[in-house]
Amino acid sequence: MTVSDDGKGFDPAEIRQTGLGMVNIGDYADAMNASLEITSQPGLGTKLKLSIPFVPPAPEEGLMELHADVPGDALGDSGEQPSLA
Repeated sequence: MTVSDDGKGFDPAEIRQTGLGMVNIGDYADAMNASLEITSQPGLGTKLKLSIPFVPPAPEEGLMELHADVPGDALGDSGEQPSLA
């Protein structure tokens, strides 16, 4: 995800030392095993690029336990369980 603006910008070296906002953003990115790139210069706006890795689940993991009470063909091609309501 990339977010950018054409605002007043800032010096990233100074901001990181004076507040917790950028530190918190970095901590959240670390918690998601993501990479965060921040590009900014005074007068030239700011760009933040957050890349969160996608780790697909193991094939069919937990599917049988989740739908154990539904016959195999009742899920159909979409994998959706019919409503019991």
